[in-house]
Amino acid sequence: TPKKKQQTVWPSWPDQPRFVFEALLRTESNIVRETDDQILRRRLTGAERSEKPIVGKPSGMMVREGRVYLAEPGIKSVTVMDAARGKLYRFGVREPNVLMKPQALALDNEGLVYVLDSGLKRVMVFDALGLFQYSIDIDKGFTNPVAVAVAPDGKTVFVIDRGYLANDDHKVVAFTPDGKEKFRLGPRGPDEGKFNIPLAATVTKDGTLLIADSGNFRIQGFDLDGKFKFAFGRPGAEAGSFSR
Repeated sequence: TPKKKQQTVWPSWPDQPRFVFEALLRTESNIVRETDDQILRRRLTGAERSEKPIVGKPSGMMVREGRVYLAEPGIKSVTVMDAARGKLYRFGVREPNVLMKPQALALDNEGLVYVLDSGLKRVMVFDALGLFQYSIDIDKGFTNPVAVAVAPDGKTVFVIDRGYLANDDHKVVAFTPDGKEKFRLGPRGPDEGKFNIPLAATVTKDGTLLIADSGNFRIQGFDLDGKFKFAFGRPGAEAGSFSR
């Protein structure tokens, strides 16, 4: 059987390529650079570098300045692949600021990492190297928090609550860094500013909050004060629509 050729661009022909394959980050040897002493010792002993995958089942990912941050609920930590610097490390594992179920990630312009921990019902904030900075408690008034986003200046943190199929508690809540609620969007519904199973969010460079409103088959855009700006998408398979 002929070996399947690896796809190096996406999307493939005949669509116009927009992304080019650069590297596979799967094992320690893909990331961590050995020193000359380590290479010599391995050759003398006949040892081989581990090819065991270092990633389990991540639920969220962010990339900044060559670092890949992965939220990994299964190992209760955030894995950082710093391929540009040949480093691999994890954070959220040191007392007293231990993660329980890191679900989603966001980054601000200063490189702070915002970790939504759906087990602790808390947003934990770390610096780029994993040193704890502060946290925002969301243990009250949330049904099923699944995503987090942050304004570029870090002054507004957005938590997305997807709710459940049987309730209408589908919302987005904005907080200040000290944990005070600024405003909220929702609840469930088809109108502007309402959601049906919101699943993800991000803030663009121009300060637009984008919400993946999955049950309404659309993306909604808001300014950082919660004012509706636009929406696009509808059920379907043609251009500009989202498949069921």
